[in-house]
Amino acid sequence: MNDRNRAVVDWPPPRRKGPRTALWLLAGVMAAVLLGGRTTLSYYVNALWFDSLGYASVYWTTINLQAAAFLGFAAITFLVLYGSYLVFKPPRLGELTGAPGHNCARAILTDLEETVPRFPTG
Repeated sequence: MNDRNRAVVDWPPPRRKGPRTALWLLAGVMAAVLLGGRTTLSYYVNALWFDSLGYASVYWTTINLQAAAFLGFAAITFLVLYGSYLVFKPPRLGELTGAPGHNCARAILTDLEETVPRFPTG
């Protein structure tokens, strides 16, 4: 028998990291520039215009208030969604799903439940 027929085949083949990772990184940077470049340029032009009129502080106060409102509503939305998950989550979720990787998720949820208080249900 030929030694070539007895070769061990490693399946799936090991993944190579290299130019492919750099290509994905370059594609991500290009997508960010294409999607956010126009908005960034708009903020920059508006800042220059308000500064030339002497109202730069008004512009930056408006931008800061908009950012604070966005972050506030994002936090409230997260708390409502996560709170409703904690309230309506079955007590034996891991036993019901039987997912093989659920032990890791259960450990993360246990850590979160210890740090984030549950909302009263009744």
